[in-house]
Amino acid sequence: MRGSASMLFGRGSTGGVVNQVTKQPILDNQHEAQATVDSKGYLRSTGDFNLKTGDDAALRINVMGTKAANGGATIDKCGIAPTYRWGIGARDEFSVGLFHLNVDNVPMSAIRYLGGNVPDIKPGNFYGTKSSGTLGAYAQDLVQVAPGWKLLGGIRYDSFKGDFSQTAYPANAASTQTKTSLSDGTFSYRTGVLYQPSPTSSYHFSYGTSFNTSADTYQFVTPLNANTPPEKSRNIELGAKLDWLDR
Repeated sequence: MRGSASMLFGRGSTGGVVNQVTKQPILDNQHEAQATVDSKGYLRSTGDFNLKTGDDAALRINVMGTKAANGGATIDKCGIAPTYRWGIGARDEFSVGLFHLNVDNVPMSAIRYLGGNVPDIKPGNFYGTKSSGTLGAYAQDLVQVAPGWKLLGGIRYDSFKGDFSQTAYPANAASTQTKTSLSDGTFSYRTGVLYQPSPTSSYHFSYGTSFNTSADTYQFVTPLNANTPPEKSRNIELGAKLDWLDR
């Protein structure tokens, strides 16, 4: 039941997503840290820390930080993803986690035309800045209600905040800068039913919602459209899986 709906993949899955799987805690104490540095100012560090907290429980924390510069554009982001899991190996297993990513980048950009002519600027220069942050949380449960029948239900909340600025270069006039702030937050939902009459066949029906903010492309955010509500979508999926090969 991993269709293209928001419950499993989060904000912005309207047009398709990459299946990002969270690292789950394991019953062991193990830790790993990595760092990458290059001669052009790129610096990236990651950490993966797993701590066994009980006979059937563990905590896993992943952290990341990246900084880079490229001809005026910059990357400055950090994130953390803690997950606590208990009942590991038991009949009832539970997991709760958080994914937080903060981005303060200056993306690559340039000027197309200035006063009807191609401006005399150096390649790689950037004109305009932005910063943003995203926070999401969800709860989901899959319950077997009868032999061969399972029900899925879940709810997710995502919050997006961003600060944007645009610099205008009028012909024969001084440049002007306009600053805009954008804040969106909304719920998305997912529900479904799964029928497995045999080990080699399964049938499912699911319904899910998703949304994209007007700032998902990090452009076209001005005081005139900053209050544009998120673009919402819904996904209805009916499918079957049949295994015809001998195992």
